[in-house]
Amino acid sequence: MIGGHLLGEDGAKVLFGLQRSHRRRPFEESDKPLLRLLAPHFQQALRLHRAFSDARVEARAAGGALDGLNVAVFFLDKAGRVRFANDRAEDRVRAREGLSLRHGRLHATHPGRDRQLQQLIGSAAGSVPGEQPGPGGALRITPGHNGRPGATAYVTAWHRCVLAEDPIAPSVAAAVLVGPSARPVRDPSWLSGAYGLTRAEARLVARLVETCDLRQAAEAAGVTRETARAYLKSVFRKTECRSQVELIGKILASPGALWTGTEVKSPSLRTSGPAGGRNGRA
Repeated sequence: MIGGHLLGEDGAKVLFGLQRSHRRRPFEESDKPLLRLLAPHFQQALRLHRAFSDARVEARAAGGALDGLNVAVFFLDKAGRVRFANDRAEDRVRAREGLSLRHGRLHATHPGRDRQLQQLIGSAAGSVPGEQPGPGGALRITPGHNGRPGATAYVTAWHRCVLAEDPIAPSVAAAVLVGPSARPVRDPSWLSGAYGLTRAEARLVARLVETCDLRQAAEAAGVTRETARAYLKSVFRKTECRSQVELIGKILASPGALWTGTEVKSPSLRTSGPAGGRNGRA
């Protein structure tokens, strides 16, 4: 056997060795120069392995976070091909809830809306000849039906991509986010944790976001209007708001509706079989 050690990152040491059968001649001094020539290549292989391992961990972490969102997320390349779809996006495609995948590209199931969707994607991804990436836009892809809210697709250019400078790597040029068109219902427990509200205050604020009316919110929360006003005064102080309009705007602009912890209820769309594959999962 002949070998040695490679100094890895974070003080780690990796031992390596080459073995021969006892039926072959032993290693000699003349073999050491060859081993010294190979050592840098072993070190480079070790660095690449570490870099790929780190990338896989980061990709799994990012994918897990996106899977926790309450909206469907699609990332598209410049040609409009889907490079990533979170769990909710795959569910929507499987069930053909306003969207489908054809040859790796995202389409609206309604022909008229599909034309508009392709125009928004082409503009946002910068694939329209002679045009710079546009601001994107919004498109309602399904109407409300039987008490269920419709769904709206939000298309935007995506400028942050770590692989954008790599000429051979598939880069992300646009993002499509699909969520319910109706006003989101806020989870009182989320409001309580985010703003330090009591349970009673959080229930009132959740109902206020739904109704935009303090009287209706008080009735839904099971308190009197006088109690609701007292709660609201405390909520204003904790959220640094001065009016109901400012409070509702702040809550609706917060990221809470993106998470599955909200009270937005929809039947599970998960079915068996892939929705065209989880493109670009890594």
